[in-house]
Amino acid sequence: MALPSLQHQIGFVDAIVVARAIKTDWTVMGYQVEEVIKSRSNSIEPKAMLNVDLTIFELMGYSIDDGQLIVILLAEKANGFDCIDFLPVTDHHFEYGADDKSVYRNLSLEDFRKLCANVDL
Repeated sequence: MALPSLQHQIGFVDAIVVARAIKTDWTVMGYQVEEVIKSRSNSIEPKAMLNVDLTIFELMGYSIDDGQLIVILLAEKANGFDCIDFLPVTDHHFEYGADDKSVYRNLSLEDFRKLCANVDL
């Protein structure tokens, strides 16, 4: 199954945030929203804590450090959000679709903001 393009995901999801991992020892306590790039319902605000289940991403091998920034793409549901994609940020850059050359992107946060501004939301 092919991975959707990043532009498709940006248009599809209900919210996109940049969040900071809050971790104690080995456990991620949550993700504090640093920036809201997109929100269809305005239900997410900066400084809010997201408590989304990201177990699937841990099983895929993602590891998160305390204080690390993450771009999170979310779909709104009746009782909160489902995480559609989880993109760890390193040196103000992140990768999308690393295993699929047809959609692969390596973007700075600034370039991602510009891309989001140019996608039909």
